[in-house]
Amino acid sequence: MNDRRKSLKSAGVLLLMLLLITGCSMKEPQEELESVQTPSVEEQEGLEEVDTSVDSSENAGITVEYSKKDLETAYDETSATKIVFSGEALVTGEGAETEGRNVTITKGGTYLLSGTSEDGSLSVKVTEEEDVVLILNGLDLTSRSTSAIKIYEADKVVMTLASGTKNILRDGELYEEEDLDPNGAIFSKGDLTINGEGELLVYGNYAHGIVSKDDFKMVSGEVTVYAKEDGIKGKDLVAVKDGTLYIEAGSDGIQSSNDEDPEKGVVLLENGSVTISSGNDGIQAETVLEIREGTYVLTTGGGSSIVSTSDNWGNWGPSSQVEEESSDSAKGLKAGTVLNILGGTFDISSSDDAVHSNGNILMKNGVLSISSGDDGIHADDTVEIAGGEVYIEMSYEGIEGSKVIIGDGKIHVGAKDDGINTAGGNDSSSLNGRPGQNMFSSDGSFLSITGGEIRVNAEGDGIDVNGDAEMTGGLVIIEGPLNDGNSALDYNGSFSITGGTLLALGSSGMAMNVSETSTQGAFLLNGEEVAAGETLVIKTSSGEELFSYTTEKNSASLLFSSEDLKQGETYGVYSEGKALSEVSMTSLVTTMGTSGMTPDGGKNPGGGMIPGGGKVPGSRP
Repeated sequence: MNDRRKSLKSAGVLLLMLLLITGCSMKEPQEELESVQTPSVEEQEGLEEVDTSVDSSENAGITVEYSKKDLETAYDETSATKIVFSGEALVTGEGAETEGRNVTITKGGTYLLSGTSEDGSLSVKVTEEEDVVLILNGLDLTSRSTSAIKIYEADKVVMTLASGTKNILRDGELYEEEDLDPNGAIFSKGDLTINGEGELLVYGNYAHGIVSKDDFKMVSGEVTVYAKEDGIKGKDLVAVKDGTLYIEAGSDGIQSSNDEDPEKGVVLLENGSVTISSGNDGIQAETVLEIREGTYVLTTGGGSSIVSTSDNWGNWGPSSQVEEESSDSAKGLKAGTVLNILGGTFDISSSDDAVHSNGNILMKNGVLSISSGDDGIHADDTVEIAGGEVYIEMSYEGIEGSKVIIGDGKIHVGAKDDGINTAGGNDSSSLNGRPGQNMFSSDGSFLSITGGEIRVNAEGDGIDVNGDAEMTGGLVIIEGPLNDGNSALDYNGSFSITGGTLLALGSSGMAMNVSETSTQGAFLLNGEEVAAGETLVIKTSSGEELFSYTTEKNSASLLFSSEDLKQGETYGVYSEGKALSEVSMTSLVTTMGTSGMTPDGGKNPGGGMIPGGGKVPGSRP
């Protein structure tokens, strides 16, 4: 969420924040609550550049380099200037000045910080060529009228959390600062890095927790942020190499907001453990969001149950909002241009889309467990899944994009409306409105399935393609709608199958077969009812079993396609051992029974109007 406000939010947002806070287990609940980007190489005078964990393989879309100083956690206590906060701050060594309980660092170097102050602050004012290392060695610093630590100018500031120490930084609810215009408990106009083996707690009572106007990097350590607005906010880059990060935020959890440079506004998460509970987006990048490894637990907008139990759930209708600009949203993962998931384990509960890009989404590896009040995965352009595992337990629409390309992986989708939907256009936020309000045109949308295992359980269309589709491999099993206003397979152009195995079960009123352009055998058996829990078996005329499946829902239509189906042959369909029907493949694509639809463009013009109901299974088997 783009947010340049310094005032407190409205009563409604504050109430939501309060609900979020009280609903989570906070490490220090008596304390009040309270984000960074550049993919370019970092230049630092006098610092040796070292090898970064960011690889140069084709999987890596972003290059972030870490200097020696970014990674260094050892320090010489004897040569460091010591600053002790108490009633009156005490400085031992050179490069820092005191004014009562406040300290200003005026020279580059290493500073050892400790002590407790209930109304003090630390300022850094060095030249833009100088670096400052702050060793937090049991520091408990509260500022009642400004940021606890504010960095006016420096080339880079590194905050090292001394091993075995707990450090706490808080700002006040009201600021008196005028010349710097800070808005976070930790505020930096330049690059900021956190490393070390200690613990840091940050309370952003005025607005944000940690703010950098340039690059923010977290290399290691344990960082906890409670923020009234954004948790970690960085304009050019947020990069997390490793460590443990826990955030409770009234607005965004992590945010990178530079919208003026296409190479900035980036979030790169390489590894670590990240837990976020936020009123708005969990992790938001203005341009590229890339995740490589790590464990992520995200709850946004109160979680999926906030929407799934409301009157707005399933309330399909037009939206006056076509493009999402700076409106509030509560998405789990959100990118402005590209979202790459190359690995990691994710548990996302969101009132808005769980995984969202205004451009493209690429998933190559990892495990996604999703419960969403809107789309499970949504891209305005292309969703490509080339590997990994996706479990969408709850969603309004499961996977949605102008183009959906599935090459590999295990995908289980549960949806109140369509399981997989392709359509062209932009998505608008469903926050404070109904879920699924994604405004699309049907031009150019496309579905390609070349491999993987796909299982869909949908109350709307199982697969809904507003353009053309092709399937050349993989396994697809669809359990579609019970109502005749939708179908297990629904397409506007063509659905051509040349390989793989397809089983689609659903209602009979609008059931569709695959297109006549298919080069692999397929048959649609319409009007034969099968009860939930029954085992379907498809056999050759000689009794050889080709396929078996135990159903989860009632159905009245069955579409099956396999490379084993041959024109001119006869096949038997059995339910619980009893003959259901005999299918004679008089043509390569055969339909038995009648429905309201015909192949090649007989799409239901009304879309999916689904009544409200309970949770749809899309979880792991």
